[in-house]
Amino acid sequence: FTLVELLVVVVIISLAIAVFYTVFITNWQAYQMHITRTNLWEEADAIMEMVSLRGRDMRQIDVAVGGDNQSVTMRDFSGQPTATFVMTAAGEFQLQDGEQVSALSQHLDYNRSSFIKSGKSLLMTLVLTDKGFIHPVVVETATEIFPRN
Repeated sequence: FTLVELLVVVVIISLAIAVFYTVFITNWQAYQMHITRTNLWEEADAIMEMVSLRGRDMRQIDVAVGGDNQSVTMRDFSGQPTATFVMTAAGEFQLQDGEQVSALSQHLDYNRSSFIKSGKSLLMTLVLTDKGFIHPVVVETATEIFPRN
């Protein structure tokens, strides 16, 4: 073999490795973004279902918006608070059930999520974000909850 032939073979093998690597990385990125999006949707669905179920069993829903958080307090037929859901500016969605505080998600996009009281109903917009391999992954959902009369 001559030196030129060896160099041509090395260049061809290098190009093949570069193409394989590019395809592998692209597929890996797509896979990771899909897994991240699936996890965020599972979190969002669980949160929406929990708030909806609790809200439907309540008689009154109160919304409070402060500088660092937004909260919704659900009151039963006797007027006693049974659950408070809090969106914090630090990116947590919390459930305060009596003295116990549970973090339901740490992926909250506080600036795009909201609790809005509309008459007796609650309009809830939930946006969860997580960093993807290259681009952030965003999941957005909304619902309207009507308490029992």
